[in-house]
Amino acid sequence: MQIKLPWPHKDLSPNARKHFGAIARVKEAYKTACLWEMKAQKVREIEADAVLISLTFYPPGNYHYDRDNLMARMKYGLDMVAKQIGIDDRNFHHSDPVIEKSQDKRGHVIVDIQPYQPATEEQQIAQCKVCKAIAHHKKHQTAHWQQMRVLLAEMEQQI
Repeated sequence: MQIKLPWPHKDLSPNARKHFGAIARVKEAYKTACLWEMKAQKVREIEADAVLISLTFYPPGNYHYDRDNLMARMKYGLDMVAKQIGIDDRNFHHSDPVIEKSQDKRGHVIVDIQPYQPATEEQQIAQCKVCKAIAHHKKHQTAHWQQMRVLLAEMEQQI
């Protein structure tokens, strides 16, 4: 599912130095704008325990933005996404945000949502560099593998 949200206001940046009351009004306005945008796009609840969130930012103008600040600006928008899809944002898994050039003068953010499937134990082992190294040495019967076998045998005797 993809959701198009409005560009977050500059006062939502952690670098903004505004009065807390002014920031509170901006937060509420952005949350309301995101909610109405999602209602217009007919965003509904998702049947999943966790989701993978990918953000693509299309900024207004040619200004260069910091990814960390953009993520912080999106906090209130993502809170509304969580509310609308019925999943606690603690169960959001994020991929790295992407910044693309925009033709839209106001800018926008695309939120891509997919059900999250945690890696199985076998997949985790397959991704582990240490496990790959051990498998390599075992396969080729290297000197490292012989040393590891001796150490493992010694450890088993101590247990």
